[in-house]
Amino acid sequence: NEARISNRESELLLSALKGELELAKRNLALLKERADEMRKREEEAAELRDAQHIAAAMQKSISETQVRLRAELIGSVNSILGRIWGKVYPYSDFSEVRVDANESDYVIVANRHGEWIAIEGNVSGGERASMALALRIAFSIVLAPKMGMLMLDEPTHNLDENGVKALGEIFREKLPGIVGQAFVITHDEQLREGASGRLYTFTRDKAGNAPTCVSPDFA
Repeated sequence: NEARISNRESELLLSALKGELELAKRNLALLKERADEMRKREEEAAELRDAQHIAAAMQKSISETQVRLRAELIGSVNSILGRIWGKVYPYSDFSEVRVDANESDYVIVANRHGEWIAIEGNVSGGERASMALALRIAFSIVLAPKMGMLMLDEPTHNLDENGVKALGEIFREKLPGIVGQAFVITHDEQLREGASGRLYTFTRDKAGNAPTCVSPDFA
């Protein structure tokens, strides 16, 4: 009887140990899965760190390239401005004009009797028109070296009578020596005096819903 009781106790203990062994096996499998997942996450984290380093290097490179390109662009524009300013602006009070760039903006400045001043609020309408025209031409030459023509739409906007007259003189006397052809579209009758080639007038009877008529004034 004692042997049977002892044998039964041994069977129960063995069964309990088997159950614990199965539980230990399942826990071990879970731990292995977690270990594999942790290794995978560590590998992903290492890849992300590498990607972060590469992105930071690329960002730095792009920023440095942007600064260089901007400096080269502004330098080229200012070089062109130095060559054409005397042709666009016939007076001596502003000897030079250039573009200054900072981190957030671009400023057009002019040299008046040896002092560089911002044109905003310091120059007349005609002077502003001359500077704006010179800047457009300079950017066009830099960005399109083979430029053969210049097209301007309503260039007299916000100019007073003197400014329009000065702009007309530029178109007639100075601009032909810089670009091969210039096309000007305007409603300003005063700018007729600036034409040095062909001039066309476009008219239309809006009330009668008539088509636009084109008539050459001279050739």
